[in-house]
Amino acid sequence: MLREILPADELDVPVIKTLEHDEEAGKWTIEMADGVDLMVADMDAEVIEFEIDDA
Repeated sequence: MLREILPADELDVPVIKTLEHDEEAGKWTIEMADGVDLMVADMDAEVIEFEIDDA
């Protein structure tokens, strides 16, 4: 499932920062950042957050 939704065109090296599941809402919340930015200690690297409904 992640391969289909990864924002590959926005991130050179996609890294999942957080992955949370809200069972009551039936949703996953994912925060991703560019691993290249994180490797150079750029803690202000752009983060992309999105939600996915349980299937």
